[in-house]
Amino acid sequence: MDQNHFNPALLKLAREERGFSQKKLAQELCIQQSSVCKYEAGVLIPSDDTIRSISKLFGYQSTFFFQDDLPVYSGLIFHRKRTSLSAKKRMSIEAEARLRAIDVLHLFKWKGMKSNIIPRENRKPEEMAQALREHWNVNDGPIENLTKLLEDNKIVILSFKFDAEELDGFVLNVDNIVCIAMNNDGGFSPDRQRFTMCHELAHALLHQNVFPDKTIEGEADRFAAEFLAPRKAIESDLVWPMTFEQLKQLKGKWKISMASLIYRAHKLGTISDAIYRRIMMYMSSHGFRKHEPECGLVPETPTLLNNMIQEFLAETQDALSELKLSEWRFNERYKQSGGLSEMSVGKA
Repeated sequence: MDQNHFNPALLKLAREERGFSQKKLAQELCIQQSSVCKYEAGVLIPSDDTIRSISKLFGYQSTFFFQDDLPVYSGLIFHRKRTSLSAKKRMSIEAEARLRAIDVLHLFKWKGMKSNIIPRENRKPEEMAQALREHWNVNDGPIENLTKLLEDNKIVILSFKFDAEELDGFVLNVDNIVCIAMNNDGGFSPDRQRFTMCHELAHALLHQNVFPDKTIEGEADRFAAEFLAPRKAIESDLVWPMTFEQLKQLKGKWKISMASLIYRAHKLGTISDAIYRRIMMYMSSHGFRKHEPECGLVPETPTLLNNMIQEFLAETQDALSELKLSEWRFNERYKQSGGLSEMSVGKA
C-alpha cells in the first residue's frame, strides 16, 4: 500500500460510525490510544498490518482508507433538536449517513448523474418552492408521492434506523448530489415524514454555506409548506367554518397533517388568531397534537438507491472493490435491497 495517501479523516469517520472512542479502537487493535490519536491527526501513518486490522474490524476494504478527501456537507448542524442527542449518538448517526453518501457518490459518478436542483438566486423560501415545482413540472395540486418525485429528480433518500427518536432526518450534500437521511424506525407518521423531506430539501437549496441561526428553521418550514401546498391552490380549501370531518378530508387530499393545515390557514389569513387558538386547543384536548388520524395516508418507500445498488452489482466486475466494502458490511448496510445474492457474490 502507498501509505503516503492514507486518509485519516476516513478512519475517524469509520470509528465514529461504529460508536467507538479512540480508547476502544486502541483496545481492539492492541495498540496505544496515543497512536490512534496520531493516526487521526495525520501525524502518524498506520502500518500495513494495522490498516488490515482496521479494515476487518469496520468492514471496509483497505483501499477505502486511501481515497482522496470526499467532502460531505451535513445539514445536521441546522437541526433544532440536535442538542438533545448525546454527542456520541449524534456523531454515529452523522458518520453513518456520510459513509452512505460516499457510496451514493460512487454510484452517481458511475452513472454520470447529479441531482436535478436549481440555485437559490436570492429567492425567498416560498419563491424557491414555486420555482422548484415549475422546474420539476409539478402542477399546483397535491403531490401524490413525494418520495417518488424526489427520486425521479435524483434526490437520494438514505433510509436507516437512527435509534434516536429525537431526530427525524437531515440533509447531506456531496458533489452536486443531495441526499436526505431519514429515520425509518417506524415511529413517524407519513405526513411527518413528507414534511421532514421537504424541510431538509430546503436546507440543501437555501442554506449551503450559511451559518445556522434562528431564522434557518423557519425558512425551511416556509419552503416545505409552500412546496407541499402552494398558496394559490390550497387557499380556497382553508375557508372557515369547517367541520372536523372536512379537515380530515383535506389531510387525505393534501397529505399533510391537520395541525399543519390549521397553521397554514392561520398564516394565510383565512382564520383569525382567536379561531386558530380555539382549534389548536380542541386538537390538544383530544390528543391530536401527538397522534392524528392517519386519514388513509401510508408510508412512502424509497427505491432509487436500492435499484442503483442492484444494477451496479449486476453490471460491475468486482463491485465490492469498487464500493470498497467488505461483504458483511455491504449486507448490513443494504439488507433492504436484498443484500448479496449468490449471483452477486460470484461477480463481486
